[in-house]
Amino acid sequence: MGSLRARAPTETMLFLAAITVVGSLFAWAQQSTGTWVRLTLAAGATQAVRANVYTLTTYSTLHAFWSSGAKAVAFVSGVATGAGPYALLAAHALVWLLPLRPVTRSWSCACLVQVARLQHMLTFAALLLVVALKVDVPLADLGASAKVRVLVGWGCYGFEIAAAASYGLALWLAAAHARAGGARIAAIGGAPAALLGPRVSLSKRCGRRVMDAVAA
Repeated sequence: MGSLRARAPTETMLFLAAITVVGSLFAWAQQSTGTWVRLTLAAGATQAVRANVYTLTTYSTLHAFWSSGAKAVAFVSGVATGAGPYALLAAHALVWLLPLRPVTRSWSCACLVQVARLQHMLTFAALLLVVALKVDVPLADLGASAKVRVLVGWGCYGFEIAAAASYGLALWLAAAHARAGGARIAAIGGAPAALLGPRVSLSKRCGRRVMDAVAA
């Protein structure tokens, strides 16, 4: 039993520095403007009004949910986009620093890779949804039209980059564990290698042995 810190002190410093940078990026993204809701009113070919009617950040969104009475939505959103990213980064650091049993560290790495991957995928899906959101309302009786667009701000892009970087940290952690002998441990009863991602996965034969052992 031992920690990755004892095996690779220089890499440990780099890993912790990377966690600090990613955490800072999450904090900046949460405080920056994530999206704008822009309303455009036009009369014929003449644009009459164009204004950003609503500006969203992570904290303003949570406050709006809570103030409107949607406390459950505010809680879930706060966990997913507020505290969740920092908890995941803290888990990365703990698994790297603590003297865990190899099998325990195998399962921890596997879970962290999957959680970080899910966070990255959900953030990217939300980004695509925001970009695709467009509403056009023709006002034929008034000879005018209204358009609503949701514009993505730097905060949204920053959060997606930070989520992808957090996933990269999880893969880095899993790779360091594999170099420390975790691949052999995983093959004989630790985390199924398929959970660790393509960079540190074992052969298909070893993966089948693990799944057979778990099923038994």
